[in-house]
Amino acid sequence: MKFTFCLCLFWTVIAIAKEAKHVPNDWFLFQRTFPQLVFDPEARLRAFQAEKNFIQSSKVEGGNWEEIGPTNIGGRITDIDSHPRMKDRIFIGTACGGVFRSDDGGKQWKPMLDLEASLSIGDIAIDPQDPNTVWAATGEANSSGSSYPGTGIYLSTDGGNSWSHKGLPRSYHIGRVVVDPTDSNTVYVAVLGNLYSTNSERGVYRTHNKGETWERLLFANDRTGAVDLVLNPKDPKILYAATWDRIRYPHVFEPGGSGSALYKSIDGGDHWERLQTGVPQGQTTGRIGIAISPSNPDTLYAMFDDTKKYFNGVYKSTDGGKKWTRTNDGPLSGFYSYFGWWFGNLRVDPKDPDIVYALGLTLYKTSNGGKGWSNINGVMHVDHHALFIDPTNSRKLYSGNDGGFYVSNDGGSSWEGPAKIGVTQFYDIAMDPTRPERLYGGTQDNGTVGTKTGKPHEWKRILGGDGFNVLVDPVEPSVMYAEMQYGDLFKSVNEGAYFEDITPSHERANWNTPILLEPNDHQILYYGGNKLLRSTNAGNSWKEISPDLSNGPVADKKNFGTITTLAIPKADSKVIYAGTDDGNVWCTTDSGANWKKLNASLPKRWVTRLIVAPEQPGRVFVTLSGFKIAENESHVFMSEDFGANWKSIDGNLPQVPVNVIRLDANRAGTLFVGTDVGVYVTHDSGEKWAPLGRGLPMVPVLDLLVDPRNRRLVAGTHGRSMYQLALDE
Repeated sequence: MKFTFCLCLFWTVIAIAKEAKHVPNDWFLFQRTFPQLVFDPEARLRAFQAEKNFIQSSKVEGGNWEEIGPTNIGGRITDIDSHPRMKDRIFIGTACGGVFRSDDGGKQWKPMLDLEASLSIGDIAIDPQDPNTVWAATGEANSSGSSYPGTGIYLSTDGGNSWSHKGLPRSYHIGRVVVDPTDSNTVYVAVLGNLYSTNSERGVYRTHNKGETWERLLFANDRTGAVDLVLNPKDPKILYAATWDRIRYPHVFEPGGSGSALYKSIDGGDHWERLQTGVPQGQTTGRIGIAISPSNPDTLYAMFDDTKKYFNGVYKSTDGGKKWTRTNDGPLSGFYSYFGWWFGNLRVDPKDPDIVYALGLTLYKTSNGGKGWSNINGVMHVDHHALFIDPTNSRKLYSGNDGGFYVSNDGGSSWEGPAKIGVTQFYDIAMDPTRPERLYGGTQDNGTVGTKTGKPHEWKRILGGDGFNVLVDPVEPSVMYAEMQYGDLFKSVNEGAYFEDITPSHERANWNTPILLEPNDHQILYYGGNKLLRSTNAGNSWKEISPDLSNGPVADKKNFGTITTLAIPKADSKVIYAGTDDGNVWCTTDSGANWKKLNASLPKRWVTRLIVAPEQPGRVFVTLSGFKIAENESHVFMSEDFGANWKSIDGNLPQVPVNVIRLDANRAGTLFVGTDVGVYVTHDSGEKWAPLGRGLPMVPVLDLLVDPRNRRLVAGTHGRSMYQLALDE
């Protein structure tokens, strides 16, 4: 069945995509943990340190990376903070782009954490006594498949210009940081813990010496962490914590359990009491958010979802948490959609305990203590994670959501934004080969985007949902192909103004499904499900040309066991290479009539990319994901004989996931790789690698493109939009 999309239906498409998001998608982390399904955050720290040493001891090749956007599309904001003594200075945390600071009330932004080991931010806290003292907790708490684990907590004492690591390396994900307003040395942290396995380093932590040492104060069990935390500003010994019982397995997400609960301490965290009167309890309780009224700290609000991932109420207490009653929250019944674990934040007006904001798919407000609620989302993007209320002027609000940073000066009646910040999370990028200034890409939660000028502020969305691969026809560049999640494929014949659904019938398709145009015939299009499909008429009809190239389906995980990458040489388009998410590499030399499996000598890892030399069909390169699990286990391999034999060529690269590899057709032996800690180049086919360029943040680079006409390399990052680097001959 065919369906036509236009830009006016963008929000409808977003909503439809969100309806399906309750099905767990673990693409980002699953590829980094396959097959052992355990992520060691200290491996990231080790890799980061190795990369720093590498840069210090090696010559960095090339010049400076230049940001090329989009800065006007946005990306996921996880937290916002400011200080009343420096009102125009605002800090934001992002999902995978680090910390940014504005000194002019949100008009201009500067990255502040780019050289540290993790740019996934769970929370930011400014010391109430000193606006230059800032805490950044890494590992966002939203628990999606793209929520990169953090490496602990960082402290800046100069307004974010420099940072020091202050421990908690196995915290994985952190929900909240609270600084004692009377004692800057005392800080509390809500540690959520690992998403994919149990770990004992969860709970509420406290330091009395500004992070030199930490002690755990509250612990429920090894799959229940602390996700939210508030402090009574009039009596800092009184604390409230929300715990969340959750874990994601390869086949299912368990977003709740009996460990999800509210707790109170009246002695600075030494002892805790579980609060039970009037709030949801038991095995079906999911994520909880909690907020306290600064002007009347006996008034608290708590928001719940359940294990079916639905909204389960906003509750209110006026006696310091002893008893709770549910607010009149009927209008909020659908605002968690089917993925309540993605939300969980409340904010109370600093001057009025009856004004409360609830953050979900959209933004809601009550002005009468929960007796009535109204939607104030306005023009903003959906999926809200952060809200800051100016304590000196509570009609001024800063909102952070999956579309960026917005400002309201009238209590939420109207909004301006998004601010121009380059924090888009790209999965894949593309270039119009006839007009290389035209760039495109598929993004997390912001659809497929493109620019006709290449300028950072001149991008627009052309297709909704989550975006992935984009192809521009090299013969008829008005023809484009673009994807949504799980392989929903669309075609445009008018440069992206309208799209028609051309998705082939298939058994399974990856979250990020590979598509490829045959290099010698622009009418031939390939689609990688679990089997390879080919269209000889530009997507009008399809035919299977392979058996199942994966190891078969996995129970309860319908989108695993799929093709992840395809490659075809220009010299012989009957040769096709395919890689899968379960570690297989295949080749056919007769257009799919016969297939040969090639991965017997390769590590069993998620295959991220295959490329083949355009004029040498047997010269093929493969990259693998995952952190190092064994000695001498490579992430990059090369074959000169159609994959019959493989040679490791990752040489002196850091032991981190390698996401993409590209050839430089102008320089024999020159290869580029994008990794989780930067971009590297080799001029001797992998014997020796060097860091490439300066000024690229420590962000995962998921895709690279070589622009042969303008001699530049374009990098698509998962958290900091796109960058370009001039290539010297």
